[in-house]
Amino acid sequence: MSYDVVVVGGGFGGASCAALLAKEGLKVLLLEKNENGGGKGQSEWVGGFNVSLFTHLCSGDKEIVWTLNEVGMGDRVKLVTVEPDVLLKDRSSGKYKSVKFSSASKFFTSSEMLIELAKVLDIPGSKFSSVAELFGTILSMEPSKIDLYDDVTLEELLSNYDIPQSLHSVLGAIVLLFFVDPIDLASAGEFIRTVQDLSKGNLCYPEGGISSIPDAYVEAVRRNGGEVRLNTEVEGILIKDGGVVGVETKDGVDAAKVVVSNAGIQPTVLKLVGREHFDKAYINYVRGLMPSLGGIGIRYYLDKQVLDNSSYVAVADYGYSAEHFKAMKEGKFPEELLLYVTVPAAIDSRLAPEGEQALVAMTIALADIRGNYQQWLDKMDSTVGHIWPEIPKHTKSKDYFTSSKIAAKSRWSDVSEGYGGEVVGIAQIAGQCGAKRPNAKSPINGLFYVGFDAGGWGIGLEHAVRSGRYVAHLVRRTFEKQYLSKFW
Repeated sequence: MSYDVVVVGGGFGGASCAALLAKEGLKVLLLEKNENGGGKGQSEWVGGFNVSLFTHLCSGDKEIVWTLNEVGMGDRVKLVTVEPDVLLKDRSSGKYKSVKFSSASKFFTSSEMLIELAKVLDIPGSKFSSVAELFGTILSMEPSKIDLYDDVTLEELLSNYDIPQSLHSVLGAIVLLFFVDPIDLASAGEFIRTVQDLSKGNLCYPEGGISSIPDAYVEAVRRNGGEVRLNTEVEGILIKDGGVVGVETKDGVDAAKVVVSNAGIQPTVLKLVGREHFDKAYINYVRGLMPSLGGIGIRYYLDKQVLDNSSYVAVADYGYSAEHFKAMKEGKFPEELLLYVTVPAAIDSRLAPEGEQALVAMTIALADIRGNYQQWLDKMDSTVGHIWPEIPKHTKSKDYFTSSKIAAKSRWSDVSEGYGGEVVGIAQIAGQCGAKRPNAKSPINGLFYVGFDAGGWGIGLEHAVRSGRYVAHLVRRTFEKQYLSKFW
């Protein structure tokens, strides 16, 4: 078959891009290797519970909702505002205290929140003004100045302010939640840009589970005349005379004028296209890009509703630097791990059997699919039991996800040694953000990258959809130029 556009991968970026292009009237084929879309942002049913691949939240309702409305699916997904419980470990008692705030935007913008943080974190009065100055700087910085901080780490930015270690740990945990990158590598510019954007909205989770969003995009492709093939893995992207000509699957070859890859820039270049089609400098550039850290976790299936809220962040008091993760790789663990927990049924009761509950708990780990993560999982399990003693008592079963499972579900795992299980994609670290983010348009004519690796910014799923919108715009322009050239 012949198509205008073939989109490889139905993650949030690929599915949204395909939906937008189909809406424009282009002949679109969307190929997805799994039985449903979503990529790293997918959920599944296990024994009557709807659980995600790992913990997820949507960073507001802008890009995702705009795109759903644009492709005629705005009534299919309802996003519910999520207000996480932030649990901070009290230094004196060793117990966790809950810091509540009315929305995610209030963390940096509310003076009441700042006062509450000062109490729980034992921030002395002598440091309070410096902390307030830091938060004010983050919220008020002009866009043109933010760009200057893309190559500066957040750690370097914080060094200009007199803040206590306890707040440093909280900010490190937030950076890991946002970007899955350590605080001494994460881009300060990307952090500031994202906080300012989040201050205008809220964290959300969809009724029906996280997969309801990509499912709606996939359905929009079909409704607008496009074709979707699930359980179909692309074996190669075909190149001729410096331009794409189609893709190859187990079922044969599909011709295409444009190919948009949601498989990640490294798997696309190094595996699906092949090194021989790029110059050496570009290959070295792609190979040198650093992916984010990985995520591992435990999904608890409970016979009772134990937790009331839909989302939790538990912050122990340690640094969250690159050295911290290196130490854990060597078996040197802190007393307790950082935890992110989502409770899907607290948003939508249909996502669990009546009176029961599933929890998706995650911590940040390495992305190396060859690693043995049993120590991490054991430490994580003990941390959960310490914070919520009722969870072990009511756990009827549990399962685990590690970097290797994430890789198997969401990308080709045999491309970059030591990686594969990254939670998002190419890391949002200093030197890889802003103008230095990979270009969504590849050196090969008609080949584009979409998703977290190119064309976007911000937090996870919203970032990927922002890329989907941007790449759809680039592809439309490509076809407009081709059309106009016939009459020039």
